[in-house]
Amino acid sequence: MPRDTCDTLTLLDVYERVLQRNSGLPAGTLVMEHGRLAGPEQRARAVALDIPVTIRQPLLHDTAEVKEGFWGPARVARLFPARGWIDLGAQVSTGSDFPVGQFGAMRSVLGHDHATDRHWCQGPEHAITSCEALTLHTTNAAGLLGEEHRRGTLTPGRLADLTIWDLDPAHCSGDTLRDLNPTHTFVGGLLVTPTGTR
Repeated sequence: MPRDTCDTLTLLDVYERVLQRNSGLPAGTLVMEHGRLAGPEQRARAVALDIPVTIRQPLLHDTAEVKEGFWGPARVARLFPARGWIDLGAQVSTGSDFPVGQFGAMRSVLGHDHATDRHWCQGPEHAITSCEALTLHTTNAAGLLGEEHRRGTLTPGRLADLTIWDLDPAHCSGDTLRDLNPTHTFVGGLLVTPTGTR
């Protein structure tokens, strides 16, 4: 059995015991970080245990060549199976994994939506739409943090966290989207400059 499968099984075994011994554990206390090589059986088990999972597409993009050299292309092609997690109804969210991966949010959106692009080393079975990728970064990420009542959507009474782009990300080509960065960022309704000062 591959080591990554053993690692996932061990994690799920431990989480199952923790949940059995600690009834009423707050939601989101246990999280499967990355979930990158979880196969169908492990994904189904995580969903049954109500374990949220994070996936980090930029980490794949930035280290794909090294991973392919050590793991081989077939194994790397199975990394971060977003489609599989979503179709099972998993509580899945995503982000950059900065500073391990590069920070740009659109790099992550591109990787999920353009999974057939050889540069991202994934097959089409892992692809999700841009809208799904944005949901993983916003609404689902807020839910993972238990802050869905404060952030994640632009609705009255929630924090006005938003970004402004000089191009519409929904209509950018792959190369342009990958390196697209916001021109303005608002946190709690306050403008934050690129240097972090207000």
